Amino acid sequence: MNLQILWPYICVLIGFCLLILGFVIRKKLQNSESWPKTTGTILESTIQSEWVRSGSGRNYVVCPKVVYEYQVDGKKYTSSQLALVERNTANEKLAQEKSERHPVGQQVIVYYNPRKPEFATLEVGDPTGGILPFGIIIVGTGLAIFGIVWLLLKLK
Repeated sequence: MNLQILWPYICVLIGFCLLILGFVIRKKLQNSESWPKTTGTILESTIQSEWVRSGSGRNYVVCPKVVYEYQVDGKKYTSSQLALVERNTANEKLAQEKSERHPVGQQVIVYYNPRKPEFATLEVGDPTGGILPFGIIIVGTGLAIFGIVWLLLKLK
């Protein structure tokens, strides 16, 4: 088979995968709003910085590292997840402010997945206001449509 004819199919496949991913992320973020909650205690609150690889090279990332302990059905867990969708930044001041909101020893409300209590977060819902899942859905739809149009033009 000609490799050029595969590209439209690849675009359609990736587009539909992104479309499904966007809806799955949206549903998971919505479901988290009904997670049970418990009380936890902050064990560690610092900021960490590192260079991470990305598609465009290496980026400097600064993020808060907040570790907390909580208990579900008599079993203790620890987590460092602040939100289901965390935004990394190069802004050290912003990361420091997030870290300072959770001083060591502070009691916090911890939301946990009832099916997997080891998975918990301090913030539920979508902190992007729907932008992340909507963006993924739009890109997926656009890529799928592009692939379909490309395929139709190639088959003429």
